[in-house]
Amino acid sequence: MSEAGEGLGVPQPPVAKLNNTERKESEGLRMDFRIDNRHLIKHTIACMDDNRFSSQEHREDLVVFQDSARALSKRCYDFIAGRASLKQFTASGGTLEEVTGFLTNIEQGSEFGKIRQQTEIYIASLKAEWERNYPQTSQVVQEMAGVDLNKQVTIWVTHPSLKNGQYLGNNDIAWGHSPEWDNYATVYLWHEVLHSYLDYTDLSHALIQLIADNELRVRLNEGETYPPFVGHKNLFPLMDKLLPYWHSYLAEVPVEGKKDLLGFEKVLRTIPEFQNESQGQTPATPVIE
Repeated sequence: MSEAGEGLGVPQPPVAKLNNTERKESEGLRMDFRIDNRHLIKHTIACMDDNRFSSQEHREDLVVFQDSARALSKRCYDFIAGRASLKQFTASGGTLEEVTGFLTNIEQGSEFGKIRQQTEIYIASLKAEWERNYPQTSQVVQEMAGVDLNKQVTIWVTHPSLKNGQYLGNNDIAWGHSPEWDNYATVYLWHEVLHSYLDYTDLSHALIQLIADNELRVRLNEGETYPPFVGHKNLFPLMDKLLPYWHSYLAEVPVEGKKDLLGFEKVLRTIPEFQNESQGQTPATPVIE
């Protein structure tokens, strides 16, 4: 399922970009890690089911927060959680002003204060991991993909114990997840960054998984190999078919030190066995299902 959507009831962050006019001298990918209280509240409320937890750490605090929000207004809670549509919400007497007041009251509560503090601790470790790995990973991604990384990306960070991984468009990413293996966040943030360069077809997504989830992962984590693959399991059969072409692509001598991923994908689209996978488009695809 997708984390992105329209309306107050969906955990989508605001649009906010930095003025980059004074940073033109800085080459490379610039990652701006942020916490937005309203986005954090909405995402935490929306992750009620057990399968949305990426870790049991802080689970008690998360459940207490969810319970306190539900007690404050079950109608607003169900709307934000996606259990009630806008039509159902308004039919029951709900208003957007009520939702705004509901969110303001939650933001001022001690239960949310704990969630915010835990997310602040996480964002510090997330930024440190990214910066530690960036020199190596940016070189690897540029070598494999040949894309221009000179741009700014905003990461809207949510609680680490709740699953979140989504390219939102316009160089915005939503992210939060407890690590499942070494350098987990680095690999999947690159996965989402690559979504900003390719379209949303199964073929493009499979290529992203080959680059980030698998090739980048094994280069960062000594002793790991693929296959077996990691990533969306529904794409594994396609990745199996791509593997011989992928190995040939990796073995090619790059032009000026970089390969041409977009050109490679264009060639693949001319091959009959991959034409179906290059047709359908989806609006956005989360890392974590």
